[in-house]
Formats: sequence, C-alpha cells, structure tokens
Amino acid sequence: MSSWSERKNSMATTGKSQYEIEVEKIAKKEKFEHFYGFFKNDTVFDTALMHFWMFALVSVTTFAVIMMCYGPDYKSQMRDWKRREAIRLIEEREAAGQLLIDPDFAPADLVADMVPAEGDWEEQWLRDQPAIFSDSRPTYYTMVDTN
Repeated sequence: MSSWSERKNSMATTGKSQYEIEVEKIAKKEKFEHFYGFFKNDTVFDTALMHFWMFALVSVTTFAVIMMCYGPDYKSQMRDWKRREAIRLIEEREAAGQLLIDPDFAPADLVADMVPAEGDWEEQWLRDQPAIFSDSRPTYYTMVDTN
C-alpha cells in the first residue's frame, strides 16, 4: 500500500509523469503558434502589427484623457476664459477712461464710402427679393400629371 506522499516522492525522483511526456510530444508535433488576426502565415509581422496598434490605441487614449483633464476649459467650451478676458478688458477700459464699447469701431468715412446713396433703388431691391414675390415655402410633393 503506497500513500500519496510516497507516490509524489517517486514522481519527483523519476522526473515527469507519463501524461506530461505525452503532452510535450503532442505540442512538439503540432507546433502551435499564436496568431493575433492580422497575418496568419507571418507570425513575426502579425506580432509586430499587434504591438503597433496596441501602442497607438493606448497612446491616443492616454493623450485624449490628459487633454480633457488638463486642457483649457475643454468641458465648458472656454466660458470661464471668455468671462475672465471680458472682465480684464472692461477693467483696462475703465482705468484708461474709455467707453466700454467704442461707437467709432469702424471709421465713419470708410462706412460712408461703402454705403450707396439713398433713392428708389431700396424699394426696387426689396420688390425683387424672391421671398416677397413668390411662395418661398419648400414643396415636399410634386404633382405629376398621370393622363
């Protein structure tokens, strides 16, 4: 009668069991090669392409997360920056004694050169607009004469 410990010790002295020896023979015979799905016949290129795509995926994901976390007001569409900039400009204009909104933003002489003279052309131009003299609503159905 042999106990478990005696069998275990006997296997340790003899090396591998018969099952392990058979599994090694089958593995050597089949020569299993792992394949990632890019190129079945070229394992080196298949592995290299898998490493490239994993690197690209991890890099892009990491960069996107970092940009969302540390970018300038990304989530609020820069509302905070716009408010800070507006307050800074208002304070600068008040300190300089200027109006907040300059009424002469565009020089009057340039505007006068671009605007045509008053006259009957305004009424004629309004009469010629398509929204005035025609039905500008979209037509969804076209009537077709079937006769």
